Amino acid sequence: MIQVERSLKSNRTPRLNFNKSDYQKINKEIATVNWWDRWKDMDVEEMVGDFYTILNLIIEMYTPYSRPHNEKYPNWFTIPLIKCTREKLKFHKKYKKYENAANTIRFQPKKIWSFVKSQKSNNLSIPNQMHLDDRVAAGGQEIADLFSEYFQSVYTLHNNYIAGDCDPVLEESSSSFSKCALTETEILTALKRLDPNKGPGLDGIPNKFLKQCAETLAMPLHILFNKSLTESIFPAIWKQARLTPIHKKGDMSNICNYRPVSILPAIGKVFEGLMQKKIYWHVKEIIHSEQHGFMPKKSTASNLIGFISDIAEALDDGDEVHAVYTDFSKAFDLIDHARLLKKISAVGIHGSLLRWCESYLQRRSQLVMIRGYSSRSKIIPTGVPQGSHMGPLLFVIYINDLAQQLKCLFKMYADDLKIYKCIKTENDVKILQKDLDRVQTWSENNKMKLNIEKCYHIKFTRKKIPITAIYTLQKAHLKEVNEIRDLGVIVDSRLSFISHVDSIVKKASRLSGFISRQTKIFKDPKILIPIYNCLVRSILEYNSPIWSPGYAVHIKRIERVQKRLSLNLH
Repeated sequence: MIQVERSLKSNRTPRLNFNKSDYQKINKEIATVNWWDRWKDMDVEEMVGDFYTILNLIIEMYTPYSRPHNEKYPNWFTIPLIKCTREKLKFHKKYKKYENAANTIRFQPKKIWSFVKSQKSNNLSIPNQMHLDDRVAAGGQEIADLFSEYFQSVYTLHNNYIAGDCDPVLEESSSSFSKCALTETEILTALKRLDPNKGPGLDGIPNKFLKQCAETLAMPLHILFNKSLTESIFPAIWKQARLTPIHKKGDMSNICNYRPVSILPAIGKVFEGLMQKKIYWHVKEIIHSEQHGFMPKKSTASNLIGFISDIAEALDDGDEVHAVYTDFSKAFDLIDHARLLKKISAVGIHGSLLRWCESYLQRRSQLVMIRGYSSRSKIIPTGVPQGSHMGPLLFVIYINDLAQQLKCLFKMYADDLKIYKCIKTENDVKILQKDLDRVQTWSENNKMKLNIEKCYHIKFTRKKIPITAIYTLQKAHLKEVNEIRDLGVIVDSRLSFISHVDSIVKKASRLSGFISRQTKIFKDPKILIPIYNCLVRSILEYNSPIWSPGYAVHIKRIERVQKRLSLNLH
């Protein structure tokens, strides 16, 4: 008997089809509203509620609904199989117009990625039955609630975690930033730059609608945003996140094998994106120069180039370098709001703007949505908002005082920290250990949890007998390794990058085989080259200035992958 695992059925409801909206009439209706008169006696929450009421009425008038499909399929049909069946019918309908499926993809580039996703083996649906430890959920509503409970559990990790007796005194900024206003031009520009292909948050308003109506929406949003800043209140509707579970690896029926992707309302993201720029320009000189995460003109490449250059220089001089890699568990989720606000104040943000930041952070909520089923909404007690524009900058501000306390060389990429020092004597080992003690003290004072099992140290040396050293965190000895994955690049103790070349050649070869097998019907280079560039070339060239092979044998291995695939283009 063949067993077929059933996928979770959709709770299908009619949805507004914004691709078929009559935007000319919608813009005309929005332009007739006298927003100033309507809102003259309202607070910001009332104004936002009224704004959505009017907007939804106008949308209902000029936007049709997409009705759910009523096709009937056998019970053993899985969701991916139904999708493939519908895709086949769609291509068949267009066959007469474009002659074949290849031409369809050629004339519609977005179809390239739809095709690739449909062919990948990990494009699977959530099963109809899921489990978390010894608990089992069956059916959409139960599964959504169990996912919500699991994603919520991360925020309670530090409840029993004892903070340090006192925090170090934060260095106060000499400059002050207490008030802010946005212009209508800034808002209009931000609306026009939105990606129209991104879906809506819980408010139901997608980017496409905002972009099509940018000219008429800029004025009411200008009023709303500045009212929010004046009252120091970030509206509640923009603090509601929709979570979608994404499978990482392992058993698909185990909820622990999923991570959440957070989708926030687009209007709120436009607002906070503009505010992020204002706040960044105030704090950019305060952020430590060795922080490479979420900083303009910095990246994983700038982080690694600086680090590898320091190591290579020491090795060329006959020295050895010891490096310690630390790992914080759920760093973005465990940030304590009271401590974060204290640090925001320390960098010079005061008054009504500080109170606005407090409102932005607190009383946020999230719910899980799976194929039309929604969990109950839950309050987010800690952390910076996932999927937001402000969140990464606020995290960098939070961790910035740790960078200011370290004495050894170090590099940071958001919460990824590596501390390193040229070791010539045992005293150098003690100096590096003192920095690790500072990291431990900072983590305790700031309610951040170090994941000791993922903290390692590595000795970069070409000596036959390197200096002996044992490094500790929280009284535990850190594991010594000969190679480590650093921001996507495998770095070894001799900087040979042999393991990295092995890894990328293996992965690129596997994906090249996938492309060759799944694109036999496509002989047009205009179709194959974009797929190759995205799936294969991106792997072979990722941070190549850092590890670019110095051995001819490695160069040949990389070129062999490209040559093998290029045969399909001719």
